Amino acid sequence: MTILASMLVFLSALSVGTNFPASMSDKEKTCLLTVWQRTLPSDEEKQFDMDHDVDINGLFYSCENNITASELQNSLTKIKTAIKNDDEQAFASLLVYPFTYYPKRDNPDENGDLFDSKKMNNPKEVHQHYKAITPPLFRDVMACASLSKMSASGNFGILLARGYIYFDRDAASGEIKMSFINAYTNLQKEWLMDHCQ
Repeated sequence: MTILASMLVFLSALSVGTNFPASMSDKEKTCLLTVWQRTLPSDEEKQFDMDHDVDINGLFYSCENNITASELQNSLTKIKTAIKNDDEQAFASLLVYPFTYYPKRDNPDENGDLFDSKKMNNPKEVHQHYKAITPPLFRDVMACASLSKMSASGNFGILLARGYIYFDRDAASGEIKMSFINAYTNLQKEWLMDHCQ
C-alpha cells in the first residue's frame, strides 16, 4: 500500500503545472504520467507529448508503446538528418541490431520469391548494404514521415500497406531506433501518394 501511495504522490507531482487539454482522456493522462516517470520531461517536452501522442488510427504512443512523442520525434529527426546528409555512420548508429530488411531480388528465387531477407548484426554490415537499404523511395518516405502518419499499434512505425518500417527501443542505449524494414517499392509509392501529395 505504501508503494502505491508513493507512486500516486509521484504521479501527482509530475502533473503539477501540466495543463492537460479538456479533450484528453483519463487513460491518456495516466499513460503520459507513467512514461514521464522514466523520461522526466521538460515543460516543453510535456507540451509536445500532449500535442503529438496520438497516431494515425487515434491510438496513443504512451499507452501502446510506453514511449513519448518526444522520444519518437527525436529518433525520427536523427534518422531524417542522417539520410539527408547521406551519413552512413550516423544511420547505422540509429538501428537496433540485429537489423533486418527485405530487398527486392533482380529475379525470383527457386521458390518464386521476389524478396530476400537480409539480417545485419553490426554497422559494418549495414555499410555494405547502405545504398540498397536507403534507395530514393525509402528516403522520400522517411522525409515525409511524421508522428501523425505513423502507427502505434503492435510494432510501432510506418505502415506501408503490407510493408512497414518498424521502430523499437534499443536495449543497450534506451533510445528509439529502427529495427526492421519491409518496405516494398510499390507499397512505398502508394504510401507517398496517400500521405505526402
